[in-house]
Amino acid sequence: MFQEEEQQTQESLSEDEEEVEEEESDDLPDLEQEDDLPPEEVNETKIDEKFRADIEKTFGLPLEDLQMGIKYIKNLVASQQLDKSLSTLDKFWGTDRAETESRMTRVQAYWKKMPKEKQALYNSEEGAQIIWATLSKKDKAEGKTSIAKGSTNSKGRKIMFTTQQIEDMSSADYDKNIDRITYAYENNLVGT
Repeated sequence: MFQEEEQQTQESLSEDEEEVEEEESDDLPDLEQEDDLPPEEVNETKIDEKFRADIEKTFGLPLEDLQMGIKYIKNLVASQQLDKSLSTLDKFWGTDRAETESRMTRVQAYWKKMPKEKQALYNSEEGAQIIWATLSKKDKAEGKTSIAKGSTNSKGRKIMFTTQQIEDMSSADYDKNIDRITYAYENNLVGT
């Protein structure tokens, strides 16, 4: 009798284990099958479709709309950075935007002819200033006219100094004129 009860209990346990195994196999994905597949057999379109669905569910927009939005934001940031750089150069050169853009056209043409490693060094506002100074010196050497002391800048105002005059000053002259030079830069009264 004891043996019969034990046998019934074992049969009952075996049946319960089979039911649990069947339930577990229904609820959980069979990971062994996916792991056994070589990577090239993974269906990428299903992954892409799932990714797209997840993106749309998370953001409430189709993936293409998000990509266009990101491009728009990148372009907007680049435009703002360009405007900021041009404003800095406007102030440094004492020019209006049209003159700054004209100079930058020449600077960019010169920059594009440089070797790649040099382009990286001059790809900044300071680089543009250095390139423009180089171009201005070439213009002077070739006899092209530049703004001289007492002439007007692009806004029709008399200039106090040219950048070349400031660069050529001795340390003593520069120290003596520092207030005037600062005033000239702040009021766009420095010419090239």
